[in-house]
Amino acid sequence: MTMAKYIRCISVMARKIAIAVCIAFTASAISMPTTFANEPIFSPATIQPTVKVVAGGIEIAVQEESGCHVAIYAITGQLVKQIDIPSGITTIDLTAGYYIVKCGNTATRVAIR
Repeated sequence: MTMAKYIRCISVMARKIAIAVCIAFTASAISMPTTFANEPIFSPATIQPTVKVVAGGIEIAVQEESGCHVAIYAITGQLVKQIDIPSGITTIDLTAGYYIVKCGNTATRVAIR
């Protein structure tokens, strides 16, 4: 390959790379979400409630000031209890068995023995 053909080949490859980069940046700019003044880009992180098994039931610790809506399901999917609990630590009595405890957006599997 002569030097002229080699330079032309590199020039063509450089143009193709430049076009690919421009397309990539244009595509990412188009798909970027728009934000308005004083609007956060990401939602603030929420503190997840904790579920702990205690004698004869469960203990749920909620740190959000608004409290939490709790739904407790049997492993079969049947709704066992449904309550709104305030911020702080709340104890819920349950019989022995396996349960799914859903508090807000968090779901936890527990086994009461």
